[in-house]
Amino acid sequence: MLSLSAISFAIATILSGHLASLCFKPPNPNPNASQAWAKDSVGFFIAHSWSVLAWRLISFGSGLLHAVVTLLLDCGAASPPRFLNQDLFHWTWTALLGFLFLFVGAAMRLAAFGALGRRFTFALAKPDELNTKGIYAYLQHPSYTGIVLVVVSIQMLFVRWDGWPAYFVSQNILGSLRGWGFLCHAAAISLSLYSLGRRVHDEEAMLKEVFGDKWVAWHRRTKRFIPGVI
Repeated sequence: MLSLSAISFAIATILSGHLASLCFKPPNPNPNASQAWAKDSVGFFIAHSWSVLAWRLISFGSGLLHAVVTLLLDCGAASPPRFLNQDLFHWTWTALLGFLFLFVGAAMRLAAFGALGRRFTFALAKPDELNTKGIYAYLQHPSYTGIVLVVVSIQMLFVRWDGWPAYFVSQNILGSLRGWGFLCHAAAISLSLYSLGRRVHDEEAMLKEVFGDKWVAWHRRTKRFIPGVI
């Protein structure tokens, strides 16, 4: 019989995967050639349909598989393979922190989608209005803060090879990967932060060119990513 703890953990995991998937779903189509901003260093990688689909499948699919393994382990229907980290499949302080980060990040990301409405596109487009209200009264890039929290969280929780992939990947391969998890996660996060830095640079250059002193004044009185910090 399934325990209430396992059921609640599985529900939280599926919900997390769903929220993460929504964060990678474009709220609007990409701009056409006449509306697109010429300088968009990483637009091809983050706004292309194949990239969007891959991230959505990874986030929701991993969350769903993680939930299934959680329930199978709890009821004894699945034996844990050698390299499975069973601590990933029940409530721990690390899991609680991961879920908290993900829910906060998703809330920020989706709030930014709503605040910008039709103007929010994954590829840079020339804006017709500078939004300085709502969440943008405090942060310049809340959607980027949100997506970083989401990506870090899903890597903490279920996008990792000592989780559900342990049932599908050869034990020899997993054995050779053992001990490299932290380095690989650090490399992935570093690459993501580098891409984010390029996007922020391009976006701020665009906003400054389009809105001039109005953007400069807003840029000076607000922070980029964390209110009152940075």
